[in-house]
Amino acid sequence: MENIKEGCPAKRLLAKEQEVEFSFTRHPEVSSLTNVKLVRYQQNPTSHWGPGSRAGGKKRKREGEEEQQ
Repeated sequence: MENIKEGCPAKRLLAKEQEVEFSFTRHPEVSSLTNVKLVRYQQNPTSHWGPGSRAGGKKRKREGEEEQQ
């Protein structure tokens, strides 16, 4: 606490009394989940999968606008 400056929000937060008691002991059911194998990057669903080409198409003309040539 002596290294924290006066008026700093951290000093006010640390000075408060703890209202709730927390337990960091492992839950018995968690140990069964540690054997699950997970992949960091999933495989592509098909070959050459990924972003496709840009959407194309023609713009629609608004009513009342004439074609400029």
